[in-house]
Amino acid sequence: MSDRTELRATLLVDPGNDVAYPAYKSWGWSKVGTLTPSWPNSPTFDVLVKELRDDPDDTEQGAS
Repeated sequence: MSDRTELRATLLVDPGNDVAYPAYKSWGWSKVGTLTPSWPNSPTFDVLVKELRDDPDDTEQGAS
């Protein structure tokens, strides 16, 4: 994803997926919450994000 222009990527993963979940974590994805889609009988997913690059507008970075 190094050629992407976004600051971060977001994905949903089934928290019970014992294959995909550890792989995402090992690749640097972090859980930031949960989401239950609005369709009937939808499961609840973990929301994972991965920072792709530093935010140039983040004024608090590097502050002492």
